[in-house]
Amino acid sequence: MQQENTEVEALRDQIYEALMRGDEPAARTGIEQLHAVLPAEAASLLTAVHIEAGRGGEALAAWQERTRYLPHDPYTIFLRARIHLMQGERIRAFSLLQSLLGRSMSSAVAEKVYNLAGQCARFLGFTAEAVTFYEHARDAAPDLMLRALNASNVLFNRHYLPATPAEERAAAEAYGALFTDVQTFSHKSHDMGCTRRLRIGYLSPDVREHVVLSFSYALFTALPPERFSVHVYAMNREDDFTQEVRRKVSVFRNLKGLSAEEAAEVIYRDDIDILVDLAGHTA
Repeated sequence: MQQENTEVEALRDQIYEALMRGDEPAARTGIEQLHAVLPAEAASLLTAVHIEAGRGGEALAAWQERTRYLPHDPYTIFLRARIHLMQGERIRAFSLLQSLLGRSMSSAVAEKVYNLAGQCARFLGFTAEAVTFYEHARDAAPDLMLRALNASNVLFNRHYLPATPAEERAAAEAYGALFTDVQTFSHKSHDMGCTRRLRIGYLSPDVREHVVLSFSYALFTALPPERFSVHVYAMNREDDFTQEVRRKVSVFRNLKGLSAEEAAEVIYRDDIDILVDLAGHTA
């Protein structure tokens, strides 16, 4: 039994590693193997793969298989809401999620449910409710990365609500408090000097065909190269627009797939003088 559990865990690791590097064929091969021992879990993974790829019909078919095993499970209902949302059926997705609010579920599933409820509420113009849902998702999140993601969504959606400067400051400080235990890099030895070019770094998940690139491209390319060394740190899949940026800047690195710690180490080694985050607290 223990050996079987070890093999299943190893298979899960293979599937998630394949998904992280964007290798869908390898992930689906692993999911097929998992189906032999855990068909409900395999069906949920396949549903999620199809959702991420925008294949509504295939996602629904995979979800229907999961309902054969766990029809009333919160995660089953959550997946159906995700399919509704990807098909533009926001009210139906929101209604399904509301049936889960307050139900007993694992912290990992609760984070997903409240996060998606926040998305639906935001799309439907229920801003105050969106903030509340994201707060619940933040508090349920099982790890720092997800807590930070949902806390960021709280700040973003608060922009649409009336608040005093003191309240906004308190909300921002609460976000910063999430990272009090994170060890930061020392910059004591950093010397900008006066003879070398100033190194400016831009960090963005949208160095691709995207509205953000329509204005950030000028930031990347307009500075005189004899005075500035422009480093672009992408966090996205690459397309022809990405390649154009790569050709135009001093240094281009794609950080997609790296952990936050690994990405920070890459940037730190480049000895950047000024780093600009082009995403910030955004949807």
